[in-house]
Amino acid sequence: MWEDWRTAVSTNRDVYAQHVLASGVPDPAWPANGLAVCTATNMQNTVSIISDGAGGAFVSWLDYRNGSTFQPFVHHLTSSGVDGTWPSSGRQLLTSANSVTVDVQMARDGSTGVYALVSVPATGTNLTLQHVTGGGAIDANFTANGVIAGNSTDSGVRGAIVRDNAGGAIVLWTQTTTGALAMRVQSSGAKDPAWPAAGRNLTTPISASAAAIVAVSDQAGGAIAAWNQMSGGAHDIYSQHIAVNGVVDASWPATGLVVCGATGVQALPRICTDGGTGAFVAWQDLRNGNDYDVYAQHVLAAGVRDPAWTANGVAVLIATGSQNLVEILPASPSGALLVWDDIGSAGVRGLIAQKIGAASGNVDPSWPTSGAAIAPYDYGYSSRGISTDGNGGVFVAWNDYRLGRL
Repeated sequence: MWEDWRTAVSTNRDVYAQHVLASGVPDPAWPANGLAVCTATNMQNTVSIISDGAGGAFVSWLDYRNGSTFQPFVHHLTSSGVDGTWPSSGRQLLTSANSVTVDVQMARDGSTGVYALVSVPATGTNLTLQHVTGGGAIDANFTANGVIAGNSTDSGVRGAIVRDNAGGAIVLWTQTTTGALAMRVQSSGAKDPAWPAAGRNLTTPISASAAAIVAVSDQAGGAIAAWNQMSGGAHDIYSQHIAVNGVVDASWPATGLVVCGATGVQALPRICTDGGTGAFVAWQDLRNGNDYDVYAQHVLAAGVRDPAWTANGVAVLIATGSQNLVEILPASPSGALLVWDDIGSAGVRGLIAQKIGAASGNVDPSWPTSGAAIAPYDYGYSSRGISTDGNGGVFVAWNDYRLGRL
């Protein structure tokens, strides 16, 4: 899925998608240069995509078709193309006049529909959840403007969403004054009354601010979250486990587990399941000087860092230039796959992948020690997306300059 300028009008981007078969070729049943998902007037951008669990995908974007505000839209694609039961140019998620600037976060609802989390500008940010049914309709239990799961006094907050295995979803967000918070919204559209009305704080009161929260299912309806926490000039990575009943796991530190408390800046954490009830966390790390490197840690279900891993994270790659914007996915049969931007000494961007083992976090000896080059420096590139292949590998898509254009 991508933003497309083929109309040759820079202010009129559209949304296109392609189906690539396991053999590595575009699906011959799809248009050769991609399927038009939305070609409405004006601009469509900030795209995202998740699997629908049935061979298709849910796709989202921000849409300027009304000529005054960016509004969030979602659409459903089957393996054969656009789902004809949905509105032809996508389902608008909210009727609010507020212009949205943060991408839509999505999670499957456990059936055939999708939950979409939208950060709506308000007094700070309203973390607004909408539910679209498998037929492309707004769930009658949710209002036309969704359910406000929580509010952050900070502006432009990008939340996280995890399905709760009971037809609802857990929404997570950050706030400077209180840290990381979470709320469960039931399939009825009501906030779970067992949870605090303003959200469950994942930390005890602390003199710190939190940002860049991510989360993954704990395989039991709850969530394991990780976020960037800043206090006294330190930028560290924290994690916490919250159960589906809204209780913070008592076996975890009340202020959150310190995933990495090394000197320097640790930022932009990413998280994935470890295949059990724990998680792998990766981030970009500035402890070694002026350029970021890639680090990772294994968080156990008991609320501790894996003692077989280096205490403040395993160095996946320390190299000349900057390694940043890391993503992480589970590998097969265990461990994790990481993909990151690598900016060499000449300033050209490459795209690198690496596999680490679960036992100690060490680089898989069958992989190059400096990682596998996916998008070589010779081409340079500007953006990428990754997804699990469902078999312990990863699919990576990007745009590069090898033809002299994006």
